[in-house]
Amino acid sequence: MVKDYEIPMPRWELSDPFGRAAIKSLRYDLKKALCERDGYRVELEDTLKCQGRAVDRLTKSLSAEQQRATELDRRLQMSEDARKSLGEKLSAQSERASKLENELAYYKSRLELVEGDFNELSKEHERVIRGLTDKEAEI
Repeated sequence: MVKDYEIPMPRWELSDPFGRAAIKSLRYDLKKALCERDGYRVELEDTLKCQGRAVDRLTKSLSAEQQRATELDRRLQMSEDARKSLGEKLSAQSERASKLENELAYYKSRLELVEGDFNELSKEHERVIRGLTDKEAEI
């Protein structure tokens, strides 16, 4: 709001004793100021509308990003659960493989023993067969 002391007093001139030219000039300046004010008001309203649209877009974007972040968190949790599950399965399979390797080593040693016994029995069997065939040939 404009104060009285801020308005300059028009100069009194002899050719215009009642200050009509000064009043016209002041009216013109006042109309000009009012038009500028209206222009600024329209500009402000446009800016506020644009700001409102921008805020709406940002809100929607933020909402979409929050949903995306929630989805990514859910996927991360699922992958962590899957990783833990696979780790447990791998641990169980490793234990089973270790047991099977120990069992295989045991059966290999048993096989070697049985093969040794088989070879001895085969030699003994061959001696017995030769002994019998030699006795039959003597008769």
